[in-house]
Amino acid sequence: MMAITQRLMEQKYDIQEDENMDDYGSSYDSTTSKDGNSANGDQRRCFSLTDQQKILFRALAGELVGVCFYVFIGCMATPHPEGVDPGTKHPGAGAIPVALAHGLGLAFLSAALLKISGAHLNPVVTLGVVLCGEMGLGAGLAYVATQTVAGVIGASLCRGVLCEAVLTCAVVLTYILAVVDPNTKSDRGPIAIGFSVVVCTLAGVATTGGSMNPARSFGSAVAVSAYNVDVWKFHYIYWAGPVFGAAIAVLFYRFVLASPEKRLVVCGSNGYQFKTAKLSQMTSFPQSGQLN
Repeated sequence: MMAITQRLMEQKYDIQEDENMDDYGSSYDSTTSKDGNSANGDQRRCFSLTDQQKILFRALAGELVGVCFYVFIGCMATPHPEGVDPGTKHPGAGAIPVALAHGLGLAFLSAALLKISGAHLNPVVTLGVVLCGEMGLGAGLAYVATQTVAGVIGASLCRGVLCEAVLTCAVVLTYILAVVDPNTKSDRGPIAIGFSVVVCTLAGVATTGGSMNPARSFGSAVAVSAYNVDVWKFHYIYWAGPVFGAAIAVLFYRFVLASPEKRLVVCGSNGYQFKTAKLSQMTSFPQSGQLN
């Protein structure tokens, strides 16, 4: 709790203070624009938001994602004690798997979101931080409202192909935030990734098996198909789900959670602009010992 509170107060975001840089880290022209008006002041911004409001928006987005995943994992890992058939025990039933899913889930989500929102993930934690004087009442109410909505969303995702998609989204987003992003990555990133796989497997084992890896699913299907051709009947779930989940994770990261230099949309003198990656950046491979 102390670590979370301290980190919340000491968060350092990559907000540019250079007079020729906008709030998203992109350069803009400070000279007169084509219509004869100065590009300085409000005209160089897409929003009339202060830097603190933009930081709060990013933090609320982090809480939304974190609580959504946490509630989803908790619901998936806490099945009815009876299985599908009367008298059979559910493969995920038991106190230990449920406790591990919740505890390790909180660990990997905190590692991924700590530098973004403080990783409260719980209205009562936010209440405690507010009462300690470490967070304003307005921001605290915004946190609680976001966490409540995220809980409803997370619980509603526990069905069908969405299961595999959400599990994969959690793993991919954890990898990006804990290992790739320059502002949130940590030496403990691999541990967070491992925890995410353990937790998502516990959550999905009774529904889809918790694959989160099309290559793993395809290899298993090929091996099993030698004596059971029905294995291909629902195999599409293990491709559609992970691909969709990974795409959602990347989009949410590049548009909302990413550090300024990694965001796809920037706010400059001409309004919204999309960054275009250089071909050399898209086709180059990391050097030895580097991840990005």
